[in-house]
Amino acid sequence: MNDYILISILTLLIGMAIGWLSLYFLGKMWTRFWLRRRMGEARIAEEEAEKLLEAKGFKIIDSQRQAKVITYVDGKPHMGFVQADFIVEKGGKTYVAEVKTGSYAPDPTEPATRRQLFEYDFVYKPDGILLVDMVEKRIHLIEFGLPEMATEKFALVVVGLIIISVLAGLIWLYIQVKLI
Repeated sequence: MNDYILISILTLLIGMAIGWLSLYFLGKMWTRFWLRRRMGEARIAEEEAEKLLEAKGFKIIDSQRQAKVITYVDGKPHMGFVQADFIVEKGGKTYVAEVKTGSYAPDPTEPATRRQLFEYDFVYKPDGILLVDMVEKRIHLIEFGLPEMATEKFALVVVGLIIISVLAGLIWLYIQVKLI
């Protein structure tokens, strides 16, 4: 009887191990399948984006261009890179073009997309950033800026009025001294 229980427990453990390993490897295979599929879709989208950019008058200068960046962490440099889908040119201006597909990624206000585009603007220093939305087949010109502070505007107006008042006072004083 004891041998029967021992064999049953070993069979159960071996079955669980085989089941776990099977699920593990099936999961890896599934992940690779979807990654290959997504990469294939991305490649197709980039080919279509290239045609769209050229149809809109952009000249493709480079694709998948990498720019090296150094990230300093506590003073220690770490080398990395940023990779843009396309570097294009039109009207004497150079642009970085990023191709996006899907439901959220083509939205330039989506935080992850915005950060990526901002990073391209910082690293490549182009004349502009283009977001190529392959869902809508549209090209968006993206520009970054900071909102002006109302207090800064007010301070500039006050300083300007003070300068004008001082100059007007000096001119009036000069005229009064000349008349005497």
